Amino acid sequence: MIIAVIGIITAFLSVLAVYSRFCPTKLRKKVLLEFKKLNFYIVPYLLIVLYEGLHTKFMYGYNNITLMYALTPYLYVIFSYSLSYIFTVDGNYLPFLKKISTLGIVMTAIRIMGWFFYNYYRLPIFLGIVLQSPDWIRNGLQRIDVIPLYGIIVVTLLNNYLKSNKLRNLLMLLMLVGYPIFVTQVRYLTIVVLITIISMIYLKPSKSSKSVFVKILLSITLSFSIIFGLIQQIIALFNPDSLYGLSTSARIEAMNHFYNLINITGNQFDGLGYLLSWNGNAAQLLTKNIWQNYYLSDLGIFGGLVVFGLLGIIVYGLLYYLGIKSVINNWNHDNVNRVMVVGMFIYMVLSCLSLNIFDMNRAMDVPFYLAIFCYTSLKSRLEH
Repeated sequence: MIIAVIGIITAFLSVLAVYSRFCPTKLRKKVLLEFKKLNFYIVPYLLIVLYEGLHTKFMYGYNNITLMYALTPYLYVIFSYSLSYIFTVDGNYLPFLKKISTLGIVMTAIRIMGWFFYNYYRLPIFLGIVLQSPDWIRNGLQRIDVIPLYGIIVVTLLNNYLKSNKLRNLLMLLMLVGYPIFVTQVRYLTIVVLITIISMIYLKPSKSSKSVFVKILLSITLSFSIIFGLIQQIIALFNPDSLYGLSTSARIEAMNHFYNLINITGNQFDGLGYLLSWNGNAAQLLTKNIWQNYYLSDLGIFGGLVVFGLLGIIVYGLLYYLGIKSVINNWNHDNVNRVMVVGMFIYMVLSCLSLNIFDMNRAMDVPFYLAIFCYTSLKSRLEH
């Protein structure tokens, strides 16, 4: 809740700064245009989120503390106002993203150290981070989720490398790509990251023989992967009947469970609300058996539709609309923004198919997506 409060305070301070007599008129006009674009999403979004809070309280009898905890990740979107202000004052969104990327690399390195020493030497280093989910184990190793803003940082580092070809950016990028493979051990996220990287490489203008060579080599590799069935083997990993298909089966079972609950309760329009195991009434809907629960965070956008019902079409649809609009506006005008925005949009959409974008660990991504899409879309329109 503290983070959400900070978001509200920073948004308020951003508005005050815009209307202060020290703010240049030209800057004020630009920022207010940004805020107007943000309001296109945030106003209906907050109305739905608050309505869903009342709907949840009425259905399950949440106390105020539980309800505020449930609402917290959905309020992070408020940060988009202060982010837009920063982007407009800086004249670009990349400088701030570079700073965030540096912080993200440090956080990732700390997680890797804690994961390594705990799993292989049983040393309790950074134990609070390592044991965020104590029973989250695969192949005998404790797993740790990726950092917040993971996809945004991956896209930023790849964009930096494509522009500068600096070894430092490549090494940091490789560390982030390796993280979901070895530390989190999540197949789908790894595939999403690889698709995002490949897409951005192809989108980069080929101004040198080295760039052309990389694209040709990548095309040959992908062709051989298809010819020799590697793509089919990867797809087979998600087959419920395969050796590695248990997680897919669990997701399908959970989807059927919540789909039936929505039909039984008749909550197709406004969903089942914010389900937390803290509340006994809501916990019953999350219970699979005496040992296990169902988790909406593993169901991606379907989990969001379980929470919001048909109202979720607005929650997700408007965000996707702003992303598509930014991609279109930047496609023929700005190669740098095109690579960044398309990479970010691809990651957002694909990752959201399996991972709920509004869960506590990923909800901070939303204000960044929103602010970047609105900023780049408006900047492209004003400059061209």
